Amino acid sequence: MPLIKAITEAGTAFTSSKAEKRNITLSNYISLVAASATLFLLLGRFVFAFVNLAVLSTLTLGIFLFIIPIILNRFGLIRVSRLALCWLPAIFQLYASVRTMGEAVAFESSTYVGLRFFMLAFSCFPFLVFDMKWNWLFITGLIGPLACLFLFDPLLNFVNLGYYQQGLSDPSYEFNNVRTFIACWIIGFSCYFLKSLIEQSDAVNEKLLYELEAKNQVIQKQAEHELHQLNEQLYANLQQLSEREFILSQSQRIAKVGSWQYRIKEKNMYWSDEMYNIFGLDKHFNINIPKISETLWGNQNVLMQDALKNVLTKGIPYDLTIQAKTPLGYNKWVRVYGFPVKEGPVIVGASGICHDITFYKEAEEQIRFNERKYRMLFEQASDAIVVTDFHGNISDVNSALCSIFGYSKTELLQKNINELLDEKDRLENAFATEAIAHGAHVFGERTMVTKDGRNIVVEANVKRSGEESIMGIIREVTELKEVQRQVQLSEARFRGAFEDSAIGMALVAPEGSWLKVNRAFCKMTGYSEEELLTMTFQQMIHADDAKLDLATMQRTLAGEPDVFQFQKRYIHKNGSTVWVHINVSVIRDKHTILYFVVQVEDITEDRLAREKLMLSEANLNATINNTEILIWSVDREFRLITFNRAFQQFVRETFKKELIPGVDPLENPATPEGLTLKTFWSNIYMRALAGEALTFEHSTGGRDFITSVSPIIEDTKVIGVSVFADNVTERKMKDRELVEAQAKIGELKLMALRSVMNPHFVFNVLNSIQYYITKNDRLNAINYLSMFSKLIRSILNHSVNNKIKLAEEIEMLKHYVNLEMTRFENKFNFVLTVAPDIDADSIEIPSLLVQPYVENAILHGLYNKKSEGTLRISVFERDEILTFEIEDDGVGREEARRLKSKNAPAHKSMGIKITEERLKLINESNNVALQIIDLNNGHGPAGTKVVIGVRV
Repeated sequence: MPLIKAITEAGTAFTSSKAEKRNITLSNYISLVAASATLFLLLGRFVFAFVNLAVLSTLTLGIFLFIIPIILNRFGLIRVSRLALCWLPAIFQLYASVRTMGEAVAFESSTYVGLRFFMLAFSCFPFLVFDMKWNWLFITGLIGPLACLFLFDPLLNFVNLGYYQQGLSDPSYEFNNVRTFIACWIIGFSCYFLKSLIEQSDAVNEKLLYELEAKNQVIQKQAEHELHQLNEQLYANLQQLSEREFILSQSQRIAKVGSWQYRIKEKNMYWSDEMYNIFGLDKHFNINIPKISETLWGNQNVLMQDALKNVLTKGIPYDLTIQAKTPLGYNKWVRVYGFPVKEGPVIVGASGICHDITFYKEAEEQIRFNERKYRMLFEQASDAIVVTDFHGNISDVNSALCSIFGYSKTELLQKNINELLDEKDRLENAFATEAIAHGAHVFGERTMVTKDGRNIVVEANVKRSGEESIMGIIREVTELKEVQRQVQLSEARFRGAFEDSAIGMALVAPEGSWLKVNRAFCKMTGYSEEELLTMTFQQMIHADDAKLDLATMQRTLAGEPDVFQFQKRYIHKNGSTVWVHINVSVIRDKHTILYFVVQVEDITEDRLAREKLMLSEANLNATINNTEILIWSVDREFRLITFNRAFQQFVRETFKKELIPGVDPLENPATPEGLTLKTFWSNIYMRALAGEALTFEHSTGGRDFITSVSPIIEDTKVIGVSVFADNVTERKMKDRELVEAQAKIGELKLMALRSVMNPHFVFNVLNSIQYYITKNDRLNAINYLSMFSKLIRSILNHSVNNKIKLAEEIEMLKHYVNLEMTRFENKFNFVLTVAPDIDADSIEIPSLLVQPYVENAILHGLYNKKSEGTLRISVFERDEILTFEIEDDGVGREEARRLKSKNAPAHKSMGIKITEERLKLINESNNVALQIIDLNNGHGPAGTKVVIGVRV
């Protein structure tokens, strides 16, 4: 093989043009094949027939003449060499014919016709070895074989070997000149257009290469200019180096991000200053001592070691969030990133960063604690609490509210607060909602309807809870109202209800003295009834709340409704402060106030719980809103619990949607994209609710994120999911630009390989034509040329495109196989099966994908079989994979290789090699699969099956 390569590449060093190198190599191949064919003919004569001196000298001369172009190329006479290749075969054929016919006794018409067909084949050589832009060289090379072809009869007449001089007479013989002219015209123009097409493809490739070189020159000039500027700034940069190192160190310290590096060769770990600070170590501490990893990572040491091993051996980056323990005993949460360090393709070490996220983890734990505390206070509050938006849609309720109305929590979350109000109170509630939206605090009574249809009277203390929500504290006062009604109807009945009521009640004289108190009120204040009757109303009120005296109350209530309510602080007997809710009913005699009926309820625990809840909400908002990371959490039904300002801004900009606590933001998606997003996050949430903590990358709204998802656990139960999403769009954008550049390179390589594929295919067919012409069968030769012209036309029509229709590819295969069947005298049968459910006119596949394997099956499998063989081609589609099966029952690949090495010089199948290379490139975008199966019938090799799958 090295010898053949050296021979065929002789002379290529004398030119830099790729097209010229290809032409020189092709001319060397033709010379080598012609010389080898002549040598085999000579050896065949020795084996199968006698050899006289004339035959020996003629064939030896032919071998020498066919080697002359290679010798000329070797010495740099590359154009003279190709002119010699165009002229010598025709001249030698004419000379050999004259000499052979001069010694022959009898002649046949087929001798003259067959010799002319040989010369017709030689007229193709100028098209193969010359570019069309060298017009004078191409015409000069074409003159020789055409002169020998058209002057064939006059030259033989000149040496007395003419057709009619030998006593032969065929009226149609004179028509040979016309047939020769037509055949030469067809072959010449077919080769001309094919060569022009190849040169156009080369021109496109050269243009692309020229543009690429021009761009490289521009980039190089820009780089030189930038290098000059960098050199000018180098001195200043060196002076600022120490200052920048200080700034970098301080930046790492502020961000709590340290860097590390490990080198395989030195087996040494390097830490930045901040790494030592994170783990509380002195900078002189030897971090390469044994078991330091176990000390830092504890029971997660194996995880860290496996991650580092994967980076160093497989080049797989890692991102781990783990808990570390410093040598001084402090527990810290860190996020460790690791990346491979390569020198060329070899991994020489690893590097990465370590981020101290203890603060974030503590904040996350604080968030979870606050959420649990908030939920506990919310659920355990004695008063009923409801949270709605400004449209009245209920987003949260506690168990006390469910008990009052008889609904389950799920049923209430699907309702609007107006559905629970009596019809006459709905309009008043609308005005109250508008006032609350402007910051007002509304306190009043409402008539509401329970699940079983009962009307109940409640006191509602309603205020704005956030930017988009309203919180209402509701107490049922139906019983209290009934007591008040009974007081007005019957003093006796009033006294009974007064004394036995679980609510603290008192009768107060207009001047402020206590007239009567019940047991519940005494228990609430710590005084006995006798002690309270010696005190005044004002003495019970806390100093800070003493602004509203009884006289003011009287003036305020004059002419107003007979009910007044407010919240005050009482002084307990033991000196403590008691928050109470007071309802004051005025008992009048016409316009004179007789006394006040006061109902007092202890709300100290609820008040303290609300204050703690407000403090927890303030701490929570301050923690999650001061970061650029998107943070949110959801409950088990995927409804929002909390979210920070960054997440709210992202949703507003990307989806034009406002977030509402207690509502699933992905509920009822209106678009296919929204449905896909809902399915994606539903799967993530379900995995987290199953107890899995995961980190992954994804794209949403044109941005790329690295997201960490963790379950929220309370009392060993998962009650929700917390999410932290970090924006990595810029880094992903750079990765995508690199992938696009690689895809463009692959496309250019595929175009270059296609320009090589088509000439190879045509050259193989021309060899088949030459082989058949040697049989001197005129009628079949014309049919063969007709089929060849159809094949050439198909190639010309489809060699420009990367893909062709399946129907056209099948038609080209039929032409090719019919040519080979005619050439080998129907030595094999051909069966083509196309599945009926395939629409061959609508499916496109890469051009010339199957033909090289069909050619291989015929030439190496079926041709070497002694008996008649069968070639089967099946085309079918399964699971969106278009499959080609090329099966022959020939001698098999192993036997074909043995026969080839024995009977022919070593030759590498360029068609198969080029097709395999095309498959590799096409596979990057078309998912093409190739499988070669050696068939066996139990007694030995029984042929070969090639399976090619193309995704359509």
